[in-house]
Amino acid sequence: MIWDRNKIVKSGIKGDWVMGLHDFVRYSDLDTYDHVNNKIYHTWLENLRIIYLTKSGFDFTNKKNPMPVVRAASIEYNSAMFNEVGLVIKDFDNPSKEVVASVHDLICILTKHFSKVSLDQSKSTFASDLDVSYSDFSSSADLIVVMGGDGTLLGAARRYHKYDLPILGINMGTVGFLTEVTVTNFEEAIVSILKGDYKIEERSLIKATFDNKEIQAVNEIVIHSGSYTQLMRYKLNINNKIVYEKRSDGLIISTTTGSTAYALSAGGPIIHPNLDVWTVLPMLSQSLSSRPFVISSDELLSVNILEGSSKQGKICADGQEDIDVSYMSDIKISKIHKPLKLIHLQNNDFFEACREKLGW
Repeated sequence: MIWDRNKIVKSGIKGDWVMGLHDFVRYSDLDTYDHVNNKIYHTWLENLRIIYLTKSGFDFTNKKNPMPVVRAASIEYNSAMFNEVGLVIKDFDNPSKEVVASVHDLICILTKHFSKVSLDQSKSTFASDLDVSYSDFSSSADLIVVMGGDGTLLGAARRYHKYDLPILGINMGTVGFLTEVTVTNFEEAIVSILKGDYKIEERSLIKATFDNKEIQAVNEIVIHSGSYTQLMRYKLNINNKIVYEKRSDGLIISTTTGSTAYALSAGGPIIHPNLDVWTVLPMLSQSLSSRPFVISSDELLSVNILEGSSKQGKICADGQEDIDVSYMSDIKISKIHKPLKLIHLQNNDFFEACREKLGW
């Protein structure tokens, strides 16, 4: 492609871009050319822009077959990439009038800036008088907005991860490492996102397969005895090599995302989100030498529960419901290669979040 983005000069108060006359791009190199409205839709930046043609011509390099080219154009920031929003709201237990009013105001902001807003389930308490639809938006939405805390976002991530939709979290909970946008700066954040002032951060997920079952997690997989006051004996292998056989209440395999969640409470290290690693952390081990360690998420882990206090062991993902797992079953832990996409504002700072959330 001949369009050199480094040669494009930003101009105008509306964020337009102008291409110099000495540069050109072939129509055939672009995604979609709307001949009627004289617009080109192209994705050479992080998100879709609309390119308005201001001057065009032909490339006569091949005289027998001249190629139409754009010799000057302007690009408008546009919300075309995010037309429809899928909305997930925390399942509040008897929400107060203040909470209902707050969520109502946030939905009003979404209907103001997006062509369509859909809820994943009927939340008539929040949006009975608003122009929203109640439908499965998994195949039509461009963006998911989650209103709640990290727990609500984790549930939405597990449910919609396979659809490859970016997620924006609005913090209405407590800690909120993943839900960085607040109620007070919500509209400002939405406007920034529609202008392209955001970044998409990819987070790896983890899965466990056992007894013909599979569970997926954003934060961690926890294998335990079924009672947090009883030990179990288990064997850990990595890439078919024995690491150790140990007695403890359980074993946590945490993603980078989960390093500020349950694993942190159990004494694990805080991992910067740019690192794609796992923390392997025994829970209340009977060994004084037991320590957590960090490995690449590309490794293949295998855990066998040898014995415990109950008839079966237990396994859970992200603190959800415990699932029975038979003794001696081969529990395989591996990476899910399709990443979770989280939307952050450009000024997002992980260490600032640590200072704010953890009291550094």
